Amino acid sequence: MTATAYPYIETDATGVAIIAGTTTKVIEIVLDHLAHHWGAHEIRRQYPSLGLAQIHSAMSVYFNNQAELDREIEIRIEKTERIQTS
Repeated sequence: MTATAYPYIETDATGVAIIAGTTTKVIEIVLDHLAHHWGAHEIRRQYPSLGLAQIHSAMSVYFNNQAELDREIEIRIEKTERIQTS
């Protein structure tokens, strides 16, 4: 991921991007956007503890690092499929 600073985003001890002050991962917000076609207002409804600015910041991380995060999503899907077929 690029070294750009995003308001409301920090990395946890394992290097995963999260919404600052929460345990909500940026990738969770992105997955809800992609899977359900939710916009920021619907994501806000689903995550009432988050503000719109936090959600927009998470989506900015995605749109500025889309190839990398899409690959991470693919890896997660592959891992899940391996577990399910084991």
